[in-house]
Amino acid sequence: MSSEVASPMSPLGANVRKGKAATVFPSHVRRSFKHHPTDYTGELVRLLDDLSLVTHGISAHVAEADEQIRYGKVGNQKITSDFVTREVYHSLANDGYACLILSKGTQAPLTFPEYVPHGGYVVCLSPLSYDSLNDHFLSAAGTVFSVYKRKSSASLPGRSMDLQQNLGDQVAAGYCVYSSATTLYYTLGQGLYSFVLHPLARQYFLQPNHKLMWEPNVTCVYLDRNLLREDTPLAHAVKKFVQDHNLRVGDSGCAVVNVALCIQNGGLLVWKDAHLLCEAAPISFLVEQGMGVAVSDQGQRVLDLKSVEGNYHAPLTICCGPASAVEEICATMQSLQK
Repeated sequence: MSSEVASPMSPLGANVRKGKAATVFPSHVRRSFKHHPTDYTGELVRLLDDLSLVTHGISAHVAEADEQIRYGKVGNQKITSDFVTREVYHSLANDGYACLILSKGTQAPLTFPEYVPHGGYVVCLSPLSYDSLNDHFLSAAGTVFSVYKRKSSASLPGRSMDLQQNLGDQVAAGYCVYSSATTLYYTLGQGLYSFVLHPLARQYFLQPNHKLMWEPNVTCVYLDRNLLREDTPLAHAVKKFVQDHNLRVGDSGCAVVNVALCIQNGGLLVWKDAHLLCEAAPISFLVEQGMGVAVSDQGQRVLDLKSVEGNYHAPLTICCGPASAVEEICATMQSLQK
């Protein structure tokens, strides 16, 4: 299956009414924040602005890396997870909106120097997800982020207690897919929205101009096919679901791209060994904002789980999709465990 991800609509805004300006990402965040404020300092709004701006540069570097693979040497910057983490860290280091960054690729949480301002939020980051089985083709990749309120005293460097969070307490989450079009999906807890990066204006435009909803009819199951060979209740339940409904099984090779394909086409997603705070939590939050359901391989609602000290990098297999499909799989898992 091709890993190319098309934008939800034309980047130029084909459905924008005449005389009505298109909505850019910063305006949409401020409008949503105005109706449902999380804080009264505006830190969260500016933090999301910074994260969206970082993805502009990452998108260009991913495109450059792909051009280098296809046509020979272009530039000298190798795109890696560490590089993306550094870009995010340097962007947030002096702004004073975040106090701590937990990156999937870094064992220890990243704190900021004592001489810089420390904000009221914690950022969890999966810096760069791509097809690890195809090192010679970087046509699609993705970044996932999640934001929590800090628990320790304000104006001080972040502490380990700031990572001991209930997964349902996220105040914002999103992911960005870098492909033929760069698309940003995000939520502030008031619905799921997507934005397409205009290649010339270098702005994210709202497309389509309404909330995204998870398609109720499953057309495909997106997962790593190796999971179906495992002897686990989830693997048997998913295999039975595929056979009973005569469904296709697909995998782009990149879990973040699989999420985008599920939202676009209607599907069921099984993400094996997702990072608890940096992937499983934000994706589950986004799925539920799109009226879907996300459960663990034990049938528990993901957003009911909690991170505790020492398990910040714990893996968690999740199953996401329409409520009816996930409930059917959970029922099959329960019957197999009896």
